[in-house]
Amino acid sequence: WVRRDLHSPVELIAPTVTSNTLYYAYAFDSAGVTTLEVSTTAHVSATQHGVRVKSGDETRTLVGAAFAGTAGAFTDSVAARMTASWFNRPGKQLRVTSASVYQTSQTEYVEPDVNLRGQFITWGEDLDATLGGGDIRNDTAGGFIFVALGAGSGTTLNQVCDGAGGGQSAGAGTRFFYVAKAATSFSEGTGYLTVMFRVNTGNGVLSASSAPERAVISARLNI
Repeated sequence: WVRRDLHSPVELIAPTVTSNTLYYAYAFDSAGVTTLEVSTTAHVSATQHGVRVKSGDETRTLVGAAFAGTAGAFTDSVAARMTASWFNRPGKQLRVTSASVYQTSQTEYVEPDVNLRGQFITWGEDLDATLGGGDIRNDTAGGFIFVALGAGSGTTLNQVCDGAGGGQSAGAGTRFFYVAKAATSFSEGTGYLTVMFRVNTGNGVLSASSAPERAVISARLNI
């Protein structure tokens, strides 16, 4: 293995990819030139040195990952962190803000809007996240509304981070500013955080129609 110091960006222009697919980025030597490729083939530890390499081809060293979204485009935004570095991870802030009003009469947790999802790539690590906002209420006497963070892998909801600081409630007619916190684990791949809410009875309202009452998901990603 040879360490190579690079003083200019190494680019991979318009690779052929399939939409809605996770790709790993590998670096390799091509006649003395550091070159990149993307592949759906997973990475493993190299036989002798423990460096992460492409399974079945130790000439390819893992350097990152990216998710090919709509039309095969690789994108990265504050609400969808869909590219990740393996080495020298700078860390990225994930943040999703809502400006809508949501209602539910469901006694089991439901997701009010899939557009509230904060999406990301993870290397399979624990993640600390917060959900903050204001003006939740239940319009029925004796009714409560509960708000919590939901966590999913791929497109599948895996858990609702309720209790132990993960859920907040407000009684009938009460306007309540809520903060929910959660620590959850993800497998390597793509994941998301979202807002979940439910009631014990009656009609619950989560209003995020104006600042500072917006529902905000925030997390720091090690990617």
